Amino acid sequence: MSYKCDICDFEARTTGGLLLHNKVKHSTESQPKQKAPVSKPKAKPTKKKETTDVVKESRSRHKKELEDYEATKKKWIKKPTGLTSGGKVTKKELVKMFPKGTKSPVNGVVSKSVALHSVFETSYEVRIRVMKNDWIRTVLVGKKHNISWLEGPIKNKHKVTLPMIQTK
Repeated sequence: MSYKCDICDFEARTTGGLLLHNKVKHSTESQPKQKAPVSKPKAKPTKKKETTDVVKESRSRHKKELEDYEATKKKWIKKPTGLTSGGKVTKKELVKMFPKGTKSPVNGVVSKSVALHSVFETSYEVRIRVMKNDWIRTVLVGKKHNISWLEGPIKNKHKVTLPMIQTK
């Protein structure tokens, strides 16, 4: 069975379809359509100066970081640390061992680097692992966090890597 619209001869299979057709198609025909007022989009001012400033800032920041790295490199440890496994090391000994400007990554994230001297605890327990290639992994175990680094020979010189901080 089909139902026909009285106005436009539309055929619907159900009464609900015919009612919906009348509501959608014919209820708006009697009312005049109003167009929404068209507004012109505002032109946004472009900021070209900021992009050049960002580049200058990043270059100056990079230059400063390189200078800091070179200064830290000159003060860096050139001899074995001499720590023994199972021993204790104090904050005073660590301050003598590592230069003041040293920044260390936290939990392996370099972008979250923190000044090493600011996180030193009063004392640490020392754990040392000797590896096959004559390198030594030193781990200082504290109450709040662990500090670890590698040291060993490279090109007939003794090198100590940058310490990493692991929070508990």
